[in-house]
Amino acid sequence: MKVTVETVMLDALTAASSATTAHIEEYGENPMGCGFAWVDVRGVRGKKLESLKGFGFKKKYVGTGVSLWNPSKNITQDMDAKMAGAEACAMILRAAGFDATAGCRLD
Repeated sequence: MKVTVETVMLDALTAASSATTAHIEEYGENPMGCGFAWVDVRGVRGKKLESLKGFGFKKKYVGTGVSLWNPSKNITQDMDAKMAGAEACAMILRAAGFDATAGCRLD
């Protein structure tokens, strides 16, 4: 079976959602930790880039590559929970050969 960008992204988004939910269930939501989390991917072009854009990746504000904000799609404002999801997403993407990193910042 051929692994496609779409398959990898579906796995990565599922992992992000699960990780964010698990973080909230274990630690609760931190009302003082309001912030953002995202995944950056660098060095991707052509059809792979177009596939990532189909999942919501957009050109980074600073530097090269593309970013996907809040890959877990969870509506929490807890930055730590969102970061757990972003790290899970980036881990799946790295395992598939992408140059992916997770990032976050407080609001």
